[in-house]
Amino acid sequence: NKVSPSLIKRFNYSGSGAHNMDLSADGKHIYISDEIGTSGNWTRVFDLNDLDNIQEISQIIVDPAAVAHNCYRKDTLLYQAYYTEGVRVWSVADPNNPYEIAYYD
Repeated sequence: NKVSPSLIKRFNYSGSGAHNMDLSADGKHIYISDEIGTSGNWTRVFDLNDLDNIQEISQIIVDPAAVAHNCYRKDTLLYQAYYTEGVRVWSVADPNNPYEIAYYD
């Protein structure tokens, strides 16, 4: 309800430092850009099918030392900005196996 939003679920993961997120069109997956965490500053993909058992299913890593900034999903593409790696475009048609399809640096 956009007029009266309410909390559906809160979850965390070890070493998290979530900066931004976007949902899949069907609401079954969430893409989280981890900018300040202690377990790697990249993008993580979580399965939300069972809100009582949210699972990390994949990670999007360009360079383990690179810091992910913001991600935005459009259809089956995820646009990811980095501080040192430019903008990357990932196919997330299969959220378990995202792969890079374009970049601009």
